[in-house]
Amino acid sequence: MPKLSCVLPTRNNVAFLARTIDSLIKQSLKDIEIIVIDDCSNDDTIGLLRYYKKKCKKLQFVRLEKRKGAAYCRNLGNGLAQSDVIMVCDSGDVNHKHRAKDAYNLLKKKPFIDIYSTACIETNVLDEHIELHFPRIFTDKEKPSLFHPTVVYRKKVPDKIKYREGNLATDQYEAFFFEAFRQGFMFWHTMEGFVKKLKQNKSAKENHQRIKQRMKNYREFNIDI
Repeated sequence: MPKLSCVLPTRNNVAFLARTIDSLIKQSLKDIEIIVIDDCSNDDTIGLLRYYKKKCKKLQFVRLEKRKGAAYCRNLGNGLAQSDVIMVCDSGDVNHKHRAKDAYNLLKKKPFIDIYSTACIETNVLDEHIELHFPRIFTDKEKPSLFHPTVVYRKKVPDKIKYREGNLATDQYEAFFFEAFRQGFMFWHTMEGFVKKLKQNKSAKENHQRIKQRMKNYREFNIDI
């Protein structure tokens, strides 16, 4: 069984997917698996994944024949994960070579921690720094204080709580973590940055759908907006 599973949903992002996979292959923690869920891409994502599959035995991928959204992809990938530790990944992001090792060692050292997040450097396509995001102590009284693609959690978390499916524009990660907090899972964070988050433009329609869903979830959990 691998020490850690990387779950990476992707859709129509072949231009930046390779840099994410490369950063996972180069992790200093070698005993990992990489699970890529292709959400019915219509670019050449499948060709790229076939190339990496031949190159890297630790990588597996699933291609969906119908678009089902990032939440479905994360739930599917988490279900396929063989490790007790799952690292959240986003297509286009670059993960520091020690990200997996840092998370694995921390969770091993602190068995009471279930969900771990780090700081995040947001960049543009030229790899220029735009903003540095720092996590805060997580509560269910305010907007989420963690950056999703920096999160690593124990498999028991998604075994009990699923990402909410049904909205193709968002994986509704805020609701996932609010529910985890209310069910007693323990959060931890560091101010160190282990992820370069690529800022990618979404369509106006998808942005509207995502914001609308987020506000709906905030009202459901009585978050002050």
